[in-house]
Amino acid sequence: MYQRNDSSSVDSTTAGTTSKASVGSERVNGVELFTRFVGKGSDIVVLHGGPGASHVSLLPGFDSLADGHLLRYYDQRGCGQSTVAADQPLSHHDHVRDLTALLDLWQLERVTIAGHSWGALLALLFAIDNPTRIGKLALISPAAITYSDRKSYQIRLAERQRELNIMRRLRGLVGSDLRKSDPIEFKQRTFELTLEPFLKDPQRAHGIRPVQISQRTRAAIWRSLGNYDLSSDLAALEIPSLVIHGKYDPIPLSASERSADLLGAKLIVFDNSGHMPFLEETTRFAETVGDFVKVS
Repeated sequence: MYQRNDSSSVDSTTAGTTSKASVGSERVNGVELFTRFVGKGSDIVVLHGGPGASHVSLLPGFDSLADGHLLRYYDQRGCGQSTVAADQPLSHHDHVRDLTALLDLWQLERVTIAGHSWGALLALLFAIDNPTRIGKLALISPAAITYSDRKSYQIRLAERQRELNIMRRLRGLVGSDLRKSDPIEFKQRTFELTLEPFLKDPQRAHGIRPVQISQRTRAAIWRSLGNYDLSSDLAALEIPSLVIHGKYDPIPLSASERSADLLGAKLIVFDNSGHMPFLEETTRFAETVGDFVKVS
């Protein structure tokens, strides 16, 4: 089912400090998954969003949790450095099976999971199938748990894009000579424009390292979920949970309130954040999640 490959160490700079991050890969369910470990202490398995993004989308903000914890990141199948063949399946079921296999490989019978956006939804899908394997759930800007709430998010995102004139600015960028004269800068500025609607302050998008989104993986996951509704499944879970929601997140606050209510979770709203509180309010994020994980 799985196989471990050798890893190497690289420096990771976070909040002015430098720590060693160990990078490698694990072979599970016929795919090679890129892994990155940083920190020391109790385990936290970290799930990136998208769907179709990579662990890079969480850096450096999530590394603020590495003080006292071993953070186990991985690029999900078909994402980032975990490339897959064209015939490999990419449904949400496959992602849940991959996470199960990784926990087996890492010999983690019961663990804290922290997920962002789609990663939070993946954590919930895993919890539904494996409730006894999760000690705590930290859900950061969680994707909607129902199809109807996801449609509301898409409407809000489109409104925010219109407010910031994103499509007009993208067309201007594409029509410029920048793609030919400076392809790297063109890629950077295109990424920044797509990120702006997700932040309270759009200017915070400037200079953030671009993250490639796999549209194939993204489409496969949403297609497999269909007209989904996890409400009844979440109501049956008894897992200590935390939900963090940015006040300016395109995902409706009501969606996070619904998730928190069904889980019996504490909901904390970050007043100066959009969809990325680990970037927009890093210190508060680290303190809030760190305190939640510490409580017995």
